[in-house]
Amino acid sequence: MAKILLIEPQSQLQDMYTALIESAGFDVTSARDAREGRELLLKNGFAATIISSPKQEILWFLGVTRSSHTISISTLPILVILEDITD
Repeated sequence: MAKILLIEPQSQLQDMYTALIESAGFDVTSARDAREGRELLLKNGFAATIISSPKQEILWFLGVTRSSHTISISTLPILVILEDITD
């Protein structure tokens, strides 16, 4: 079963996304912010990451992920959920 890293600061949304992803047959590991997500990413292998955080955290996470010297991290599929694109 493929493992998905979910980064979502709001517990209600995290629970909703987790239930949805697990119902599709994936294992989910959750983080409350981008820094915690990065630490989990460095310690575990994931098939993909879903991030729904403040815009600055998302940009930071994308930057450190894409600049990683580890090929499995730098090429990891990342789905970004933006709640408000007007910022």
